[in-house]
Amino acid sequence: MDQNRYMQMALARAADIRTIVISFTLAHATLSVVLGFAGAGLDDSGIRLALAAWIVLGSLWCVAFMDDALQDVNAAMRDIEGFMDTAMGKRLEKAPIIVFRIAKVVIVALIVIAEMMAIYWSNKKRRHMKSKDLYRWIDHRATMLWVSLKCLVFLTIGVSLVVAIGDLSSGASTALSIAVAGIGFFLWFAAFGAVMDIATMRNDMDDDLKGSAFGANFAKAPFPVYFVLMTLVMLGTPVMLIIMLKS
Repeated sequence: MDQNRYMQMALARAADIRTIVISFTLAHATLSVVLGFAGAGLDDSGIRLALAAWIVLGSLWCVAFMDDALQDVNAAMRDIEGFMDTAMGKRLEKAPIIVFRIAKVVIVALIVIAEMMAIYWSNKKRRHMKSKDLYRWIDHRATMLWVSLKCLVFLTIGVSLVVAIGDLSSGASTALSIAVAGIGFFLWFAAFGAVMDIATMRNDMDDDLKGSAFGANFAKAPFPVYFVLMTLVMLGTPVMLIIMLKS
């Protein structure tokens, strides 16, 4: 292929990256304004669900589109004859592309988490749940979180065994990568919902429970840190498994 063609392809895909970054920034900036001034509109569960679905699916589309464009730019630059011998080419050779790809996913995930928290967390006064019922609901959601973590461990073990036992064809590797991505996202969504529900239940404690040792510790639990760590583990593990499958 003509060398100028490679350069044109790289420039076109670089323009795609700039476009998706601008679109993502404008969309989520607009969403921040909506969340800030929506008021009673967010009391409607249908509106909250629609916003949440748009945030998650739109962000996934942006990440996938940008990741594909980034790989195309990297591949096109490497195909340009003599480029890898230049200073910029040598710098590209040493660039930790995998780190950039993981960081991109983590940053978008943190933005999505913050927006989901803004949608579903409310400071409105509600009737307190009975302590017995509260314990049961916390145990129920904690069990869901534990099951999600166990499934993630089983997924990691299974993929590791598949990679260790034999070589996969390109088609099988791609299909398995898609399956890992889908299962990983589902497990993260289940775990995210469980942690979100447990964090929200702090507002349902009555005065007696708040005065107990459990209630005092539960009220001070750093759930934002838990959200970040859970996201890094639940989304980072499938990303690393996919990288292992494609390597």
